[in-house]
Amino acid sequence: MCEDPGEALSTLIRQITGLADADLSGLRFDEPLLRHHLHGVDALVAWNAAFDARHWRARFPWSDQPWICALKDHDWLAEGHAGRSLASVLSDRGLFYPPHRAEIDAWALTVLLTMQARDGRSIAANLVDAGRRADLRIEASGAPFAAREGLKAMGCRWDARRRLWSIEVRQDAADGVIDAMQAIHPSIRPTLAPVDWFNRHV
Repeated sequence: MCEDPGEALSTLIRQITGLADADLSGLRFDEPLLRHHLHGVDALVAWNAAFDARHWRARFPWSDQPWICALKDHDWLAEGHAGRSLASVLSDRGLFYPPHRAEIDAWALTVLLTMQARDGRSIAANLVDAGRRADLRIEASGAPFAAREGLKAMGCRWDARRRLWSIEVRQDAADGVIDAMQAIHPSIRPTLAPVDWFNRHV
């Protein structure tokens, strides 16, 4: 299922996907069909949910399912995978596919979800547990430019849109992280926000 974006595809998109403008001309998503298939769906899964969820919610604002990120909600390094792409993880498991076409990427992710994780359960089961977990996002409000290296070293990420550093942690680790932030620079005022699978990848 594809949709005409209403503008010419960039050279990069044409190279990555193999699609041409003529392939999409006049096409529209079948929203009644999508609504039908999504009825009763508990959560949506994408390899990089931060990217897909943003575009999905903009195009289908009626969809209120939470999101699970297969890339970030599972410890692939602990599974023995050094790569950060879906194709890399699957190739480590002896499976190969041509990436960058939505239908093929979705099928490849589905195959991966059925595979066994290191704990003997399926990767899908591990992802659901991770997605359901309630965490805290601790934001380093008021952090000066001089604090950037210290914040980066403790695992904080820079949000260019909101222009602040933050880190997501389990609730029982919050006090230690707050103390560490304040030790980096006295101007930092840590603020806390709850994180779940509805807002984790927004």
